[in-house]
Order: sequence, then structure tokens, then C-alpha cells
Amino acid sequence: MPLALQVYLLRVIETRTLTRVGGSRELPIDVRVIAASNRDPQRAVASGALRSDLYFRLLEFPLQVPALRERREDIPLLARHFLDRLNERYGTAKVFNPDALRRLGERAWPGNVRELRHAVQRHYIMAGENGEIDVQPEPEQPLRPTGGSDGAIRFTVGMTFDDVEREMLLKTLAHFNNNKRQAARALGITAKTIYNRLLRYRSQELIGDELLGDPVEENERLAE
Repeated sequence: MPLALQVYLLRVIETRTLTRVGGSRELPIDVRVIAASNRDPQRAVASGALRSDLYFRLLEFPLQVPALRERREDIPLLARHFLDRLNERYGTAKVFNPDALRRLGERAWPGNVRELRHAVQRHYIMAGENGEIDVQPEPEQPLRPTGGSDGAIRFTVGMTFDDVEREMLLKTLAHFNNNKRQAARALGITAKTIYNRLLRYRSQELIGDELLGDPVEENERLAE
């Protein structure tokens, strides 16, 4: 959340009122706020990406949620949940075969729950005519662009659209020495879009902090 928006959230939490967009009257609210972060909040405060007053206002009852690979007993529960939602949405009755959940539980899941959900969706689409979902070992997808020094990008059959987009974005950033404005012009998108994509990749543990740059400086650049 940009620093400018954090001010508004802090005000709402403290005053328990809000004003609708375009409105002029303060409206009382009675809500419970559940805040989540995929980053270390204390490091975010130290770097200037998170207001310290907002952090301590939200720090009423903190919970540490381990990565999915550290709570593998949740994997079959989540996988069935995602499959139930797909069956309900499309009026189907597909099921995992006996070995499918075991194979899902053996994976590392660097992208955590979001990666698991996407995997269930892929296997749902590829299920056989009998409605049984099988899960085969998947080849490791590179987390960084695999293009050569000629600037070309190599794609392989079976890559998801998310993988293709990530490869294209990271390779373009590398070509422009991580200059987000130049990469944005080349891709026909905004620098803010690139920054938001990088935030998502970092939340999935697909990239490190070095590609994001300093949060305060990046916010100032994007606001120019």
C-alpha cells in the first residue's frame, strides 16, 4: 500500500469514521481489521515502506503463518477446497485420484497457497473424461529469464501465461538494467504496473528485493 493511502487507513482506524469518495459527510464504522503482509513488517518500517504508527496500530494480536512447505498437512485440505470451488462453479464432480494429493504434498511450493491454487486449476482442466484428476511430477520452471545473451526469450510448451509474462518482464528489465521506466515503454505498460508485478513475484518468493529497489525511492519515481 502506498504511503499516501496508509495515512487514510490510519485515520479510519483511529477515528472509526470514513468519508465516501465524492462525499462530504463522515460515516461511523464498526469493523474488525485483519491485516496481512508477505514481507517482514519491521524491515518494511525500517526501509520507509510502512508507516510505524500504522504498524503499531495494527499490531494488536500478531500471528506468524509459516510457508506452505512448513505445514504440509494443509496441502490436501487446501487442494480439496480449491477443487470443490471449481466443481461448484462449473457444475462438475471431479476428484483427485489416490496418488494425486500425495504428489502435491511432496512439492516445495515456493509460491505458497497461490501456486497451489493455480496448480489445482491446471490439473482440473487436464482431468480425464472419467473426472479423475491425476498429478504427475512437473519440470522445474525457471524463476529467472532463460533467454540468451542475444536478447531472445525462450518459452517452452506447458508454461502458464503467468510464467510467460514473468519471463518477458524480467528479461526486459534485465535488458534495461532494471530501469522500470524504459522497460515500461518497451512493453507498452506503465512503470507502476511493473512495480506491482514485482511486488507480486516477491510475495511468491520468485524474486529477491534487489529488483524492487528502495521502496521510498521507487514510490517517488513513480509519482513523478
